[in-house]
Amino acid sequence: MARPGISVILCTHNGAAKLPATLNYLARQNVNGRFEWEIVFVDNNSTDRSIEIAQGTWQQYNSEVPLFIYKENTPGKYYAFQLAIAKASYDFFIICDDDTGFQEDYLARAFHLLTTHPEIGAAGGRSLLKLPEGTTVPGWLPDDYEPFALGKQADQTGYVPLKKGRLWGAGLASRKDLYKKLYADLPSLLIELPDKKAMISEDTEFCARIILSGGKLYYDENLVLHHMLDSSKLTTAHRDELQRIHGVSALVLDRYRTAIKVESQTNKWLYKMKIFFITPLKLLFSRNLKSKARYRSLLQYVYPGLYGSDHIIERIRTCIKK
Repeated sequence: MARPGISVILCTHNGAAKLPATLNYLARQNVNGRFEWEIVFVDNNSTDRSIEIAQGTWQQYNSEVPLFIYKENTPGKYYAFQLAIAKASYDFFIICDDDTGFQEDYLARAFHLLTTHPEIGAAGGRSLLKLPEGTTVPGWLPDDYEPFALGKQADQTGYVPLKKGRLWGAGLASRKDLYKKLYADLPSLLIELPDKKAMISEDTEFCARIILSGGKLYYDENLVLHHMLDSSKLTTAHRDELQRIHGVSALVLDRYRTAIKVESQTNKWLYKMKIFFITPLKLLFSRNLKSKARYRSLLQYVYPGLYGSDHIIERIRTCIKK
């Protein structure tokens, strides 16, 4: 049975070179003895010395905080994360990517936020870019850039509007029982996509499920983390690949957004009728292929009968809103 505290979930695939810096940040966490916490480390099919590096680095700090190490051989962070959730001991969890460094009060602030606001399903913070010495920021990279999990996630501290409806995974703080409930009867729908790289959007899917279950998302600009990107990530090639992958995942995520739009309307049937008449016209006359695909997605998942096979809204309602 889970108990009060935080499980920091750290999953990695060949992250041996990055882990010492990430663990150094975790070693500096100051919780003032207010709660217990642990690190749940999952090696996701690595071929480097990630486990040895993580274990050896943490031992150097002589920390009383335990580091539990597991191995998941199925490639994909989603599978590593499922194992971590199953092994986590505490009520709350925080996602710590292997290139992420938390400010010293990150855990303490997240614990206070989730403890005092039970309506919050997940909370996220502000991400600052940290580069290796001698590396300069590319001119094309803005301060706030969501694909790289950089900058602010909202204009100010507070609840995230439904229109946005997401937080990125780096530093995401949430509740273990909530996560287990939302995935108990309905595994990630991103698994159904042929391009398995689309699984990197599992954090957005989780946020959508929180909203559909009646929970809220919260942004706190005082939750500060450092995103440690190296030169291999600061390329237009990497940027473009991320955009391509997000485009693939949109085939599923757009369906969640449609479900959220429908559920958030006071008059759901009026909203559906609006889409039923207007969207077909847009689909018919639009010359933009991306727009055509999005309009078709709206039709398909507001009115699944029109296209026959997928009943995602019904599946979400049945499995998530229990």
